[in-house]
This record gives sequence, C-alpha cells and structure tokens, in this order.
Amino acid sequence: LRLPKRAVLFIVRPWSSYSQMWRRWWLVWVLLLGKNADGAENRSCFWSAAARFERFWSLADYEHFTSLPSLGGPLLRVDEDLGMRHISFVVVASLERAEYAVRMERTWMHSAANRIYLVDALIPGLPPSFQMVMNDGAQRGQKDAVAMSRLMIWMNQVKQMYSVGSLPDDMRWLVILGDDVYINTARLYYFLAGHASRDDHPVIFAHVLSDTEVYDFDVPCTDSAIALSRSALARISQHASCKTCPYTGSNAISLAYCALYTAVPLVHVPGFRCQADGVADEADVLTHHWIATGGLSKSTLGQNDDGLHPFESDFPNLQCELPRAEGVWTYQQVAERIRFCKASQAADAVEQPPTLSHGSELSPETLEDYFQARWPGSVDNLEEILVGDILKTEFLLDHWYFLASAGMWLHRAAVGHFLQDLDYLPPHPDLVFAYVDQSDDLALAPPWLLNGRAAQRLHQPLAGGAQLTPALLKKLGMKLVHTPLFSQTRKLPRSLTGAVSAAALSGVWSVVDGDEWTRQDLQLKADDRRFYAGLLQENFEDLTEDECSDESLRRTQLWQRFLHNDDEHIKVVRGFQSGRREFRTLHAMYRSKVSDTLPLRGVLQDTVLVARNCD
Repeated sequence: LRLPKRAVLFIVRPWSSYSQMWRRWWLVWVLLLGKNADGAENRSCFWSAAARFERFWSLADYEHFTSLPSLGGPLLRVDEDLGMRHISFVVVASLERAEYAVRMERTWMHSAANRIYLVDALIPGLPPSFQMVMNDGAQRGQKDAVAMSRLMIWMNQVKQMYSVGSLPDDMRWLVILGDDVYINTARLYYFLAGHASRDDHPVIFAHVLSDTEVYDFDVPCTDSAIALSRSALARISQHASCKTCPYTGSNAISLAYCALYTAVPLVHVPGFRCQADGVADEADVLTHHWIATGGLSKSTLGQNDDGLHPFESDFPNLQCELPRAEGVWTYQQVAERIRFCKASQAADAVEQPPTLSHGSELSPETLEDYFQARWPGSVDNLEEILVGDILKTEFLLDHWYFLASAGMWLHRAAVGHFLQDLDYLPPHPDLVFAYVDQSDDLALAPPWLLNGRAAQRLHQPLAGGAQLTPALLKKLGMKLVHTPLFSQTRKLPRSLTGAVSAAALSGVWSVVDGDEWTRQDLQLKADDRRFYAGLLQENFEDLTEDECSDESLRRTQLWQRFLHNDDEHIKVVRGFQSGRREFRTLHAMYRSKVSDTLPLRGVLQDTVLVARNCD
C-alpha cells in the first residue's frame, strides 16, 4: 500500500541528542496528524524551500532527489554541448603566497582560457591580464577589509562588470579555487557535463566540512574546488557582501551562509578532496583521479616544472559505455560512466511506490520498513566477511561481499547506493574494488568489494596460498577498480569536537583504522544522514504549489532574519575564534533593524566583517 503523503513542516535535526526511537515516535505522530498535501503534482520548484533545511546534501541525496518523478524528475541531463570555454575559474590568491598561485598557473591553470586571479596586489609570474587587484589602499601589514573579503565583493559586483574580472556571457559553471589546488580537467569536465540540469536549478558542488569552523553549520572547503551553477551565482551575487549576506571572518562561512539565505543547496562531492588542517598530505594527486584536490605544493606534480593534463584518448566521450582506459580503472571513471548511463535511461525509469511489509497500519514497527523501501542504499545482498573466513565461506552468485579485516567499518548505505547504480552499466567483466598501490607485484590490502562470481573464482587461488594482486586479477580476466573511498581517519577532516566530519563521511565506503568509539560515531552519523535525507524527501514531496513560489522564499528569508534572537545568541560568545555563538551573533547584528550602524568587527576583535549597503 502506498503511504498517503502527509505534511511534515519541521524536521528534527539528526545531529541532536534525541534518540532514534524518540524520533520515530515523533514522525509517526506528525504523519498521522498531518493533513494531505494539495499539490500532488510537484515540480522542481522545491528548490525555493531548500533554505529551511540548514544542512548539506550528499551527492547521493542530490542525485536521488533529482531523479524522482514526484519532485519533477528526472531533472539531470548530460550536457553534450559543454566545452571548457563554458567553465570559468576564479582563484583567491595573495602576494604573500605568490609562489602557490604561480605553481598552479605553471602546472595546469595556464590551459584555462577563462581564469581570474583575485589578488590583493599584482603577483609577478602571473599574466597581468588575468589578475584583478582588490584592496582598500591600506599599507602592507595592516588589516585590509576589502582584500580579505574580495571574493564576496567580486561575486556581488561581477554582474555589473564588462571588463577585466568579468565573466563570459555563455558561462555555465563558475569554479572557485584556493591558491594550492590541482584540477583534473578531464574529471571536472565529465562531472559537470553529467550533472547539468533540465530546469537550470541552482546548486553548489564542493567538499563540505561539517562543524569545522562553526558548530552546527556546513561550509565548503576553500582548499579545494567549489563549483557553482550559473543560476546559483545569479542568486548569490544579489546578496554577497551585503547586509543580508555579509562577509564574516572567512570565505567558507560567508559563502555557506549566503547559499543558505538564497536557497542554494550545498552538495558534498567525494571527488573534491579537501586538504584541510590535520588531513594527511597526498603525494600523488593524479593516481586517485580526484576531480579536485588541495595540497598541490606538497605533491610530486607541484615540484615538477612541467604541467600535466591527463585526458584519455577518447576525450570527450559522453556515451553510455565502459571506461576505455587500459589497466586499472578508477572509481571516478566508473562513476562517470554510470552517470551518463543513468541519464540515457532516465526516461524509462519508473518510481516504485513503497510498501509496508507488516500491513497498512502505520506504527513504529512498520515505519522502519517504509523508509527502508524509500531511501536509496538499502540492499539485502551485501555481506561482510572477515578475510580470515574466506576459505570457509560459501559465496553466492547474486551477492556482493565486503571482505575486510577485523575492526574495519563499512558504510553500507554508500556502498549499497553505488551497487544499485552499477546495474546501469553495460555488461562488464567481474569488478574488484580495492585500494591500489602502483606496483603490480604488491598484494592488495583489504578491504575488497567484489561480487559472488568473482569471489568463487578467487576461492581456489587464495586457498592455495596465492595473494590477491593486480597481476592475479588480470590473469583471471577480472577488472581492478582503484577505490580511494576505502579511507583512513588520518585522511578525513575533523570537526571542532575531534570526530570525523559528518560531511566527509558521506563519500566514504569504509574506514579501516578506527577504534571502537570512532566506529560507533561513524555509524551514528551514517544512520542520521539517511534519516535526514528521508525527511527531506517527505517534506519536498508534500510542498504545495504556493510553497514553491518566490514569495515563499522571501517569507523564509524573513523568518531567518530573526531566527537568532538576543537571548539565544548575543549574550553568549564562545572563547575560540569563529565559534557558533560568534557567527550567529554577527549575523543577528547585521540583520537586526534596531540600529542602522553596521559594526566593523564582532565581539571577537580578530573577526573582520564586511557588510555593504547594497540597496
């Protein structure tokens, strides 16, 4: 039976301390007492309501929402006309770190026709025609509020520019970069081409950091790439660096809040690697096929004089087919092909209504089954097996197996979602997913992900004492897929509490070195993410037509204006810089109508604020 759609107007934050059972009882009560939504035919207009949900979306969430007919889907398409000329790059660089920007220009940025360096002073070694100097004329060494907030000011003014520092009329994507970032241009092209929208909705793709600069808030990693659709830039540029959306302490916080205020979803992309503080350096930025990665200066590529642009021989190829790369494939190559295949088959997709296995009565016992049927990533044929138990395991052909050592944590929802999408690929050889080093003779360390047929074929060699190596898989006709999503805690950003950032977890398949507390924390975050995504879907599907209007967005923004009142935030200031209370305090002051005077600084004197009167 199809559960009638009910109005769910508010959500319980999955990061709160409420228990799972309490939340289920709460949701049952809301669903039972809510009224049926009038808008049975929902369109993609649910974007205007996104500002009500103050958390990031995972890439899996985004692709799932945009595929649902109940939300106007399928909304994604393959942009076969996309060219590199349609992608503009903006680098926030400084004279103090001139060598970083020069290294970017030398290694890969020189190939981008549309590039802008936002600088506080001219940098020798960069083409002057691509530099835009923004400062207030203050002497070097003094705080320059214009230079510090130049990204947000430029985003607001770029819509009025027609000279140096402007964007081409046919721009489709704007990519904002730090000054130490490497972009794999082939991977970026394929990702953006595969995530074009039919309705030109606004979206920001980035590596998202949760609770890192501000508690209870998600920000894009400015040490990687931040990709904005043209419509996202159009929305944000109306308010960037203005009183409604000021510069507050850092570009990451300011851009994230502006996205929230203008109802632009912030989507976490695993392929955008963030070189945040405390994250282990990556020596080889090319091996993993990251779309973008920070830490170029600490990589082998950054130490060479020659640039490198890794394009396959068939580039650009947007067809639904298997990767043509010889040797080992990478996860990113497989994901690209899946995206193109899903887009080509989207018209034939039919959304199956969920069922209640315990009958039609909605209760705590049936609610779990209901959501499990709706949320992507729920698979029954994925089993976890210890490597030591391989020889005594009977592998089934229609199953997938996660072979791991004791203590490794599996993100079942992320892996399950990928396995469901894998069915879109054309017929292919048996795939074995593992973290691959560069030597063919080096044994592959667990974990491994493989199907039952591959496990059966490997059973005899492993029983005979053979090690799992790339050479063995090649001999057996299997395809090895290098999967950097099998990660370690030292490679993942941490929050202010010291735990793994919840957003970074959204793109990880497993963590191999966590202790018992870490594994419990990871599992709780993974469960909360699925719960949150399910509630988002319920809310979006229950939006009526008037809730999708521009007027609805204006009402939401008015509500946000007074969201943080004096009692809750202004009287309490954290003792560390850019803490949650400081952040909320600053915006409460900016949005308040009590005073017409905009403060130059917040309660913490080191926090520089810029809020121009843009009326």
